[in-house]
Amino acid sequence: MWTELVETGSVLHHGITDDRLRHGLGAACAGAAQHRGCLVKFPVGRRLFGVELGVVRIGESEPAPSFRLVAQPNDWEKTVRRATNHVEASGKQVLYRAFWALWIERLHTGRPQWSKSTTPPRESWFSTTTGTSGVTYYTSFTKQGLSSELVFESPDAAINTARFEALQTRRQELEAAYGGALEWQDLPSRKATRIAEYLDADVTNQEEWDHYIEWLLDHQTRLRAALASVGGALGLAGE
Repeated sequence: MWTELVETGSVLHHGITDDRLRHGLGAACAGAAQHRGCLVKFPVGRRLFGVELGVVRIGESEPAPSFRLVAQPNDWEKTVRRATNHVEASGKQVLYRAFWALWIERLHTGRPQWSKSTTPPRESWFSTTTGTSGVTYYTSFTKQGLSSELVFESPDAAINTARFEALQTRRQELEAAYGGALEWQDLPSRKATRIAEYLDADVTNQEEWDHYIEWLLDHQTRLRAALASVGGALGLAGE
């Protein structure tokens, strides 16, 4: 149980007798950045979180407490990621992980410059960088099938649109270099935009995995060469 309640917007103390730690906790919850380190780093062996207390009311309801996390151990996000990564995969996740393990192996032997990843994901997609922030190559199992994609995914939707439209002005040249037509998806309901090609495929068809891998390798190779032929990701608008 919390043993002391200070005014709203301040802190809750839980039986803490160390004055320095109490001070660090109070300062962190009050938003003093220079003291937040006292909470997340001190003392050794303790893992504490700073929570700011507030009060909320909806309509005519009784006031209710509201808590906002303002400080946490420095390694907390890494701890959460490690725990998440070790959660047992199930169902299609097992198949995705096995498929991407083959894909990573194929990249390391045939296209080592594309990815240094050694851990296959359990998600339906695998990404590799173009070298430009917000522009990413994806290989994915989607509702439309297996995809080879170039995705513009900056947090700024305007940048994604500008890059997409800049590349679209050179569509004929890019598709000629690619050796075929591509699907140009401006995705108006989303921030991202995408250029892709699809193969009728399902990860459950394990006997087709070798074919899927070779299809991805061929289409990603052609997509990268085509992008390079029109100046690469750095040559697009929005930089």
